[in-house]
Amino acid sequence: EELREVAALRSLADGVGDVVFPRGCLHCQELIEPAESDAGALRHLCRRCTSLIEIVRPPHCPTCGHPFYGELAGERICPHCENLRPEFGEGRTAVLFKGPARTLVIEFKYHGGLYVLEDLTEIFRRALETAYPEAETIGFAGFFGFPIEYVPIGHTKGGAQCPVLLKPAF
Repeated sequence: EELREVAALRSLADGVGDVVFPRGCLHCQELIEPAESDAGALRHLCRRCTSLIEIVRPPHCPTCGHPFYGELAGERICPHCENLRPEFGEGRTAVLFKGPARTLVIEFKYHGGLYVLEDLTEIFRRALETAYPEAETIGFAGFFGFPIEYVPIGHTKGGAQCPVLLKPAF
């Protein structure tokens, strides 16, 4: 009951804020229309810019996760990773760092734009569920978590590397 009240208040505050200060797309600076603010839309990018974000899908380099384009026979390592011997088993790239995705990261990292975290986590959540359809992300707007256990090199046991808000099942 309390969560519904909080959600209703947030929705009301967002609506009033959008009337007084209409939201603009961080990437193209176009006005984000209220119809674009429905489920599935990002808060700080218009639909056109959101559609430009390229989630990395197979085939991709198993070391860094950078995508390969076209048909591939078997597994192959990209030219940048051929001579690398990483200490991890596999690397993944969620999205390509260009266009609107780059704009969001730069706003967050270099301009103190904590307000874009909700969009960044949503993009990452979509990429995770695209790469692993059996994955179930849990959490709430602007935040989600999944259990990761980190085992340092030379150790046989590790520990949970999860956000404090969520308790891992392992």
